[in-house]
Amino acid sequence: MPSFNGTSTTAASDISSQFSAQCLLLSAAVTVDYLGSSGHDHTSAKSLHRRTLHRLAQSQQEFELNCKKNGQVSKMIALLTMRCLLGLEEDSFSFQTCNDGLCATLLKLHITAAAAAGEKFQILKQVKMMSDLALEKQMTHTDRVLTKLCSNMLQKSGVYVVGGISLGDLQRKMIQSAVSVEEVIGIFQEIDDLSKKVGTSYSPEEFAWFTVEAHNKAIQLSTVGDDARAKIYLTFALNFIEFSTKEVRCHKSKIMNDFSKSAQKSLKQVF
Repeated sequence: MPSFNGTSTTAASDISSQFSAQCLLLSAAVTVDYLGSSGHDHTSAKSLHRRTLHRLAQSQQEFELNCKKNGQVSKMIALLTMRCLLGLEEDSFSFQTCNDGLCATLLKLHITAAAAAGEKFQILKQVKMMSDLALEKQMTHTDRVLTKLCSNMLQKSGVYVVGGISLGDLQRKMIQSAVSVEEVIGIFQEIDDLSKKVGTSYSPEEFAWFTVEAHNKAIQLSTVGDDARAKIYLTFALNFIEFSTKEVRCHKSKIMNDFSKSAQKSLKQVF
């Protein structure tokens, strides 16, 4: 495997050179493109993806030994590695690799590219495409981490819509796939912080969805007696409703009433 956490996983060969590094990288790219076409045997395709990962690792080591750091090379190795991981269709292994430096590397490369003139957000667009592919392959953990990466890329760039990729859509997807109340609260907090800085970062329709979702989740928690966290959700709903569509804003009094009930119940639970 190529390494993205600063450790070396393979040694460069004794006859390594910049030319051999380029040949290895080109060979890996051609193989990935070939495997991207349909009609390949599943077992042999997975074997080729594994061999390509090894080839990428060898190329990475030879570039580091023989060349100065090259952002374009790092980008190719990172993106090709992600493509190979999706080809293996091993969700836990892919998820672990993403969290072991690959996502951080892609984010750093995106930030560097975003500072350049004429940036077209190519890394972001490719990561979004691979996130969609992970979902199609039912690699749910990989899809979640790549969706989060896309969200971070947009926020780091200070841009909220790029080529049909919307921060609001990404965060909505993250809320729907979240596995805990704390995770959802964290996403709502992120949305709330951004809306206070730049209220126009989301459309009225997106704010309407966030308002309704926060209110519905609050009611669910209140039903099972968790009024403390229900109150947190209702606070978000009241913050978002100011920017929502007219159809949702007309329900503000009901949300305020539910907030008062949850606040009173949570106080009783404390005392």
